[in-house]
Amino acid sequence: MKNQYVGDFNDFCKYAFLRFLTDGGRKKLGIHWMLTPDDNRSDGRKTSYLTNPDKWRHIDPELFDALAKCVNQPERKNIDSMIECSIFGSALHWMEIQNENSNRNQTHKRFLQASADCDLIFYDPDNGIFPKSVSPGSKEGGKFVHFNETRSALDVVESVIVYQHFRRNKGESREQFINLLLNQSVIQTGALCALAWRTPNTFFLVLSKNSEFKTLRELQLFANQWPKEFLFVHQDDKIETPTQDLVSETSADYGHLRSYKELRVWKAAFQLALDVYEVTFSLPVYEKFGLTAQMRRSATSIPSNIAEGYCRNHRNEYLQFLGIARGSLGELETQVLLTKAIYENLEVSKLLDSIEQTGKQLLQLIRNLKPD
Repeated sequence: MKNQYVGDFNDFCKYAFLRFLTDGGRKKLGIHWMLTPDDNRSDGRKTSYLTNPDKWRHIDPELFDALAKCVNQPERKNIDSMIECSIFGSALHWMEIQNENSNRNQTHKRFLQASADCDLIFYDPDNGIFPKSVSPGSKEGGKFVHFNETRSALDVVESVIVYQHFRRNKGESREQFINLLLNQSVIQTGALCALAWRTPNTFFLVLSKNSEFKTLRELQLFANQWPKEFLFVHQDDKIETPTQDLVSETSADYGHLRSYKELRVWKAAFQLALDVYEVTFSLPVYEKFGLTAQMRRSATSIPSNIAEGYCRNHRNEYLQFLGIARGSLGELETQVLLTKAIYENLEVSKLLDSIEQTGKQLLQLIRNLKPD
């Protein structure tokens, strides 16, 4: 983000979308502006939409008027002026300038700590998600947000939004790139909901731990206010995607993940196994070779097979072991239900909730790895 972009048409789209996602201020937003110094380029001059209020003002009159005021007063064409307008209610604004000399990890950690009471986090980089060709510590690094950062953010808040530009890859359509990034994001972050709102020049990536983040009716009502080229793309949409960019056929290094221990689904399965052990300590001694042994065996099988599949050399092997893990999860659920029926005083509702959530994440990962 640069101050010179304030008031640009892309800014109007961006702010309107954020105000929609926060339900008119009822949800608190944490904004990491990811500011970079202004340059001498012409970017940020697409403001002619402000001369056509009949077409655009009805979408968000308060926002339209605030942006018009900033553009008409050049000295107010900056982020500080937008913050003063309170168009984001009680949002947290993180304003540290991004450069190659900043301690990025420490800066981001402080931002997440400050965002602890937020419901959503918005990252506003110049370009979007890190491509593999750019190092986080390089001069260009400040223009991108890293998957590790979005994954850490989802440990703190319910949903994360990223401002994303399209890339120029020969033979790749914009629809393919959107779906590719949606799939990569789910794998890298473990999000249960992934969608994008596409505008003519950019799109906004939305990742959420809540599988019912927004209803289709709410999304459609928002989309209906805009021209037809503005549209939502959902992670489940069947768009032909170049799968070699999604997951390597010959490497276990999926994107930026350094270990299976960084997979959100593995973390959930590992915690589930620990919880099963704790619950089974309460079972009678005579169940030692019965339900106790069976539940523990099924529970440990789930993270073990996720890990083994990740460490294999081919995607088909990965899918095979994820299938085994899913089967073990079904076994465990059945055994927990039996335990609930036999020992009515034993509390297992949290186990069943964890099994359900782990199952959703596991199924999502399997779907993303399967070719269309």
